[in-house]
Amino acid sequence: MNVTRWFLVMLAGFGTHAVHAAACPDVKTLDAITKMGSVFIGEMHGTNEAPAFVQCVVEHDVARGIHPTVALEQLSPARDLHWPGWSATDGRASKAMARLVRWLDGQEKAGKLTTYWMYDSVMRDFPASQDKADQYMGEGLMPLVAKGTVIAYAGNAHAQKSQHMGADVKPAGAYVADTMRHIIVTAAHDGTTWACMGACAVQHLPGVAAFTPGQLTAVGTAQSEQLQGYDYVYAVPSFSASPPQLGASHTPATATAAPHP
Repeated sequence: MNVTRWFLVMLAGFGTHAVHAAACPDVKTLDAITKMGSVFIGEMHGTNEAPAFVQCVVEHDVARGIHPTVALEQLSPARDLHWPGWSATDGRASKAMARLVRWLDGQEKAGKLTTYWMYDSVMRDFPASQDKADQYMGEGLMPLVAKGTVIAYAGNAHAQKSQHMGADVKPAGAYVADTMRHIIVTAAHDGTTWACMGACAVQHLPGVAAFTPGQLTAVGTAQSEQLQGYDYVYAVPSFSASPPQLGASHTPATATAAPHP
């Protein structure tokens, strides 16, 4: 390997490690999340930090001797990182999500966890309405939660335990309700996300100054209506865009991204 290629490989690895480290809560916070048992994590699709946060939570459970079921808003063919679905542009097919899937696959092969593909259940009634899709995802989680620890991970409109984001849909999280704790990942400072708004590209994403980076905050009635479907908010410092695993680049855009389910 020549020096230039070696430097680029090292730089890429450092960048991924840095994102992972920045998204990880401290041990006290991770302990608190582990003690909650089963959790449903909601994200803004298309960032590096949300999948990294999920990996941190899973790693901590595994290190504590727990064998969690990790439920993803994806189809099981996503195990193959060359699957055409990784070219989708809604953020669930991001490079960061692909890194998480690759890591989970290694952990599953080592016998440390089980991966559950929530969208497989949706395909039994394809094309399902959004209401039916959430129903199938939520109902699929119910027997898993009854058996053990589940770390579910989906768009922020699906992971809420009651509908507070304006849609006429019962979210997947409502089917498991208080049998899980519901955590939304946000950012304290402005950043970017990959989203399709006018263009499928890197979009500006405003931060929420009310939250402190690295803190897990209980949702109270004084907080915004969109957060009321969650038990907790976890704030990373800022989000950075992660484009689709296949067939996209970091194309700049000027539109401001809105929360995406």
